[in-house]
Amino acid sequence: MRSRGGFRVLQRLRRAAVCAAGGPGTGLGGPGTGLGGPGTGLGGPGACRRLSGSVIVFNREMKKRQKDWAASLQDGQQYDYLRDEVGSRVADRVYDIARTFPLALDIGAGKSHIAQHLTEEVVERLLLTDVSQQALRQRRRTPMATRCVLADEEFLPFQENSFDLVVSSLSLHWINDLPGALKQIHQVLKPDGVFIGAMVGGETLYELRCSLQLAETEREGGFSPHVSPFTAVTDLGNLLGRAGFTMLTVDVDDVQVHYPGIMEVMTDLQGTDRQAAAAIRLTRKSCPITDVWCTSVVCTSVVCTSVVCTSVMCTRVVCTRVVCTSVMCTSLVCTSVMCTSVVCTSVVCTSVVCTSVMCTSVVCTSVVCTSVMCTSVVCTSVMCTSVVCTSVMCTSVVCTSVMCTSVVCTSVVCTSVMCTSVMCTSLVCTSVLCTSVVCTSVLCTSVVCTCVVCTSVVCTSVMCTSLVCTSLVCTSVVCTSVVCTSLVCTSLVCTSVMCTSVVCTSVMCTSVVCTSVVCTSVVCTSVMCTSVMCTSVVCTCVMCTSLVCTSVMCTSLVCTSLVCTSVMCTSLVCTSVVCTSLVCTSVVCTSLVCTSVMCTRVVCTSVMCTSVMCTSVVCTSVVCTNVV
Repeated sequence: MRSRGGFRVLQRLRRAAVCAAGGPGTGLGGPGTGLGGPGTGLGGPGACRRLSGSVIVFNREMKKRQKDWAASLQDGQQYDYLRDEVGSRVADRVYDIARTFPLALDIGAGKSHIAQHLTEEVVERLLLTDVSQQALRQRRRTPMATRCVLADEEFLPFQENSFDLVVSSLSLHWINDLPGALKQIHQVLKPDGVFIGAMVGGETLYELRCSLQLAETEREGGFSPHVSPFTAVTDLGNLLGRAGFTMLTVDVDDVQVHYPGIMEVMTDLQGTDRQAAAAIRLTRKSCPITDVWCTSVVCTSVVCTSVVCTSVMCTRVVCTRVVCTSVMCTSLVCTSVMCTSVVCTSVVCTSVVCTSVMCTSVVCTSVVCTSVMCTSVVCTSVMCTSVVCTSVMCTSVVCTSVMCTSVVCTSVVCTSVMCTSVMCTSLVCTSVLCTSVVCTSVLCTSVVCTCVVCTSVVCTSVMCTSLVCTSLVCTSVVCTSVVCTSLVCTSLVCTSVMCTSVVCTSVMCTSVVCTSVVCTSVVCTSVMCTSVMCTSVVCTCVMCTSLVCTSVMCTSLVCTSLVCTSVMCTSLVCTSVVCTSLVCTSVVCTSLVCTSVMCTRVVCTSVMCTSVMCTSVVCTSVVCTNVV
């Protein structure tokens, strides 16, 4: 045993069937208080064995964790109203006894819910015990001297005949061995001592108990207990009598608290550490979710694993910190969705309709979407890896800081799309229709596009590496600061195109038709064009290196500051050509037909032309070297 300040705390006995005394605690009292002599402790063999057998109803370790969690809440004071009210009623009954208690014990004291209502004229010194150390640390100031001992209510670590008064408020109903606990309380009391306790009665939470039983019976064909069992008032007299108490008084106080709904009840029970702590809990098999209709849903810190949803409709959904793994959705309709910090892994979506969606900090891995329709979508800081999309329709989409890796899109229709800071790696698009697209700071690597139609496209600061386009139609395109490396285009049709500061390296174009094209500050290296038709083309500050053109037809071509190196043209037809400051080096032309050509300041070096026909040619300041 351990002596502290004149009284003795027994060491815990670690045997399953024998009462174990409380753990280490702080002592109470000064010299000479003497809470018992040697050999009178409760810790001897058989002194406090369970009187009611070995039935375990409550999980005491879980209850300890619940008390610690409730005591650590920052707003925990708003849930203390019930314990404060019951504590004041217990204190009133102490005041009804016309005597002073030199030493008192509060079992399950918590935050001093009883002690705060007592005075030192009634109780000189008070010892607080609780299974939750966090609750004892949050105890309130009291008029009398108090000390704390961390102890389990089921196993009191004190000598016999130690206390003049023992009180308890809303703690004894969580004890598995209530007869044994009452016997221990009787033993630690002096012969003229007083015990005043308050515990939850049998009719507590009657409405909640009935509601849960009826709901579960309707859905499952049976029910299991969800509300902890409480002691009936009629049994308390017998239990106190068996423990050795005399002059018994048992009364009932009704305390009614009104709640607007069941969720408020659950929140209040958690805040007051009153949730169930059954030793045996019912477990059920997880099942897929079918036919869900959600309106005004707010989710914070959600983690989902292996979720299957069928026919889901959501309206006004707000999600914060969502983690989804192995999700399958079929026939999903979402309206007014806001997601922040979302991580999705292995997601399969079929027949999805989204309206007014806002996503921030989204990470998607291994996503498969089929028949998706999105309207008014705003995405910020999105990262997608291994995404497959089929039959996608997007309207009014705004994307900022998007990173895509290994994306496959088939049958995509986009209208009014705005992208900023986009990075795509290994992107494959088939049958894509884009209308009113604005892209800023775009980086694409290994992109394959087939059957793409773009209307009203604006691109700024675009960098493409290893781009392959087949059957591409562009109308009203504006490009600024574009860098392309290893570009292959087949069946390209461009109408009303404006390019500024374009750099192209290793470009191959087949069957190209351009109408109303304006290019400014263009640099092309290793360009090969086959079957090109250009109408109304304006080029300013153009530099071409290693250019090969086959079957080219140009109408209304205006070039300013054009520099060509290593140019080979076969079957070239030009009509209404105006060139200013033209420099050509190592040019080979075969079957050249020019009509209405005007050149100013032309410098040609190593030029070879075969089958040339020129009509209405005007040249000013021409320098030719090594011309055949």
